[in-house]
Amino acid sequence: MSKKSPLLKKSNALIDAYYEPGNLWSMRLLLVAVSMIEDGQKITSDTEFSISVSGINDLVGQAMGKNIYPELERAARDLQSKTITITEYHDGRKRQGDRTELNVTSGCRYIESEGRVVLFLGPHIIPYLTDLKERYKSYRLDQVIGMKSGYGMRLFELCLRWEFPDGLREVDLDELKRLLGAEGKYSRFRNLVDRVLKPAIADINRHTDLSVSFTRRKAGRTIAAIQFQIARKVKRMPVMDQVAGKTKKKAKPDSRQLRIRELVLEAEGLDRLIGNGDDPSENERELMKQREELQRELDGMRQAGT
Repeated sequence: MSKKSPLLKKSNALIDAYYEPGNLWSMRLLLVAVSMIEDGQKITSDTEFSISVSGINDLVGQAMGKNIYPELERAARDLQSKTITITEYHDGRKRQGDRTELNVTSGCRYIESEGRVVLFLGPHIIPYLTDLKERYKSYRLDQVIGMKSGYGMRLFELCLRWEFPDGLREVDLDELKRLLGAEGKYSRFRNLVDRVLKPAIADINRHTDLSVSFTRRKAGRTIAAIQFQIARKVKRMPVMDQVAGKTKKKAKPDSRQLRIRELVLEAEGLDRLIGNGDDPSENERELMKQREELQRELDGMRQAGT
């Protein structure tokens, strides 16, 4: 039996944050480190996350070459200078929010003789990655580690947040650029499509259990927003061959997949009703309990099926 890919958990506030993905290797390093956090594990800024060349090769599923250690070292240095801006709302209506700028890592150690680097997560980002009971998303590392685009990794997480019951999410173009870390870049829409959206969506559709496409919405002659169409890929059951003139019979849908889809719809519906403040109402607290129970069942079913 093949070993299950590690599970990542990130708070919704962290996924909704503004930051530039940076180079591909820095994204890989960060995701690998986050995937090493176990449920209930006590993490501090002194906790070591050791990542080796051989470990990366195993995770990506192919030999990346003997000379990738310099890439790991450069990526670790890139993470040292990376900050994330998180906005948290306290009015429940997302009208006014407090912005906090966090450092991704607090330090790193380079051990070239062993072909590995050691990361230390920033103290203020740790609460958004550990002891998560509600308002978070989870996915397996193998869905993103093989991607060729840092924008693909970033957009995939956003699509997990945008997976509403109708499978549609419209995002203002300027807001999308901020979320993807492309603010101030790609002034020509065609460049944004060719260099960011198309490669990112190709990565998502190839590597993950989401199917994503997009259309554009114009305001006059200007592109004002992007509408994403997001759906879960459902494994198709085999169709019986026609025998002795009998009509082919379609196999019944996978009940586990159907239940997962139901849970996703219920969970996203609750997310829309729950605010993002530190002082939730009594009704919101009850909804949050329901959301936590749904997430536990959803995580259990996904882990059982991988």
